[in-house]
Amino acid sequence: MSVKRTNKEIAKDTACLAGEALLTPGVSLLAQGKGKLGLAHVGVGLAAKLALGPAGMLFVAANSYCLSKTGQSLFTQFTTKKGAGDQSLREDVSQALDKGQPIEQVIESVIEDVEDIYHEKKSS
Repeated sequence: MSVKRTNKEIAKDTACLAGEALLTPGVSLLAQGKGKLGLAHVGVGLAAKLALGPAGMLFVAANSYCLSKTGQSLFTQFTTKKGAGDQSLREDVSQALDKGQPIEQVIESVIEDVEDIYHEKKSS
């Protein structure tokens, strides 16, 4: 599934990734206005850096970014079996709205999801 992204979205993602890696974990969550969750990642990131070094802090940063982009932690992403269409349509539209996507882009994305599910079911 390919979704066309604007330069503004790409710049925002780049800034969030840079903030996570270079400043402190939790930056992308704080940028979304998720203060408590962002601050929790800041604290855990600093503790992980003390306990495990930079690798620990980068793991927490990756979790923070993943959580801000998908709504799921890294652990959930890697332990939950997923197929095309596992997420509800309402959640997809809500996330697209949160990202500021125009309705045309949301509709295009939904159509691609429906096509993926159709071809997946047809081939099985």
